Amino acid sequence: MGLSEPSGKCWKGFFCLGGADRPDPPFRDSGGGPCPKGYYCSEGSATPQLCPQGTISTDDGQASCRACPQGFYCPASDNGSSSVTNECPVGHYCPSGTWSKHQYPCPSGSINPHTQMATPQDCLPCPPGSFCASPGMGVASGQCNAGYFCISGSWSSSPEDGGATGDRCPVGHFCPQGSSVPLPCPLGYYSNTTRNGHVSDCLPCPPGCAYKSVVVCFYH
Repeated sequence: MGLSEPSGKCWKGFFCLGGADRPDPPFRDSGGGPCPKGYYCSEGSATPQLCPQGTISTDDGQASCRACPQGFYCPASDNGSSSVTNECPVGHYCPSGTWSKHQYPCPSGSINPHTQMATPQDCLPCPPGSFCASPGMGVASGQCNAGYFCISGSWSSSPEDGGATGDRCPVGHFCPQGSSVPLPCPLGYYSNTTRNGHVSDCLPCPPGCAYKSVVVCFYH
């Protein structure tokens, strides 16, 4: 009574509206109260502040927000959704402080079939015989095209990168759809062209020739 100035600032973890009679209002009412979850209240707060994106506050009475845990993302919105975590979706990874489920997609040529992953190392190379065309994939896009082979980590259905992730089927071989390695033409057959997709693309050695290798026939 008879105060000529305020007694002091509202305590950390609380907010004090006009007419507050204590620094730590125990209930939220017209005078203030404990900071609600999803918000933070630093010393002297008049209103709660929403936790920034990528942070979270899961309890009442918090003076600060903590970073979103790894394997989850924490968006911020006007309704205080930063009081809950959301699991990181397939095709992505979420380090600590992630705020969007699409923030860290696994790159093209890789997949992640699991949720709650946290690091780039959780992204796996696209499986042999398949290709992964887009970022953020949980499963492969499809099989490698006939006439090509996909070793691992391919982002194209028809890779031609010198064998880093795959290449066109070489001479003397055939590569059906979904091939991870070239298949040699059968004994007595040859092929002098690339991008063969079927065993029928291998030609029989002509009369008067003998089988030498999967690439050529030679005359006696």
